[in-house]
Amino acid sequence: MLLGEALISNFHGKVVMITGSDPEEFSEKTSNLNLEKCIFLVASKSFSTVETINSFEAVTNKNFLKSTYAITSNVDGALEYGIPKRTSFPLIDQQEEGFRVGHQYQYF
Repeated sequence: MLLGEALISNFHGKVVMITGSDPEEFSEKTSNLNLEKCIFLVASKSFSTVETINSFEAVTNKNFLKSTYAITSNVDGALEYGIPKRTSFPLIDQQEEGFRVGHQYQYF
């Protein structure tokens, strides 16, 4: 979020971040949006976490896959879900070099 604030003027007016699975948060943050003019970023290490997928589907009804970007260690899972390969970006788990992706996160 800090990077977005630094690079995008009026960041909070242009970017909506949903980081949980609270239906009230979805309603509050998406009620005034034209979803056809939005892009969606789904960040999930496994791309199989039920809460993350359910949260995304609650907002989009799985209708906007062409404008959805995935950041995941499981690019094949994102492809199987329907997100185009050109908008899927791999997370690399480099345990041997002291870097490990391992905490829960979800952003749209």
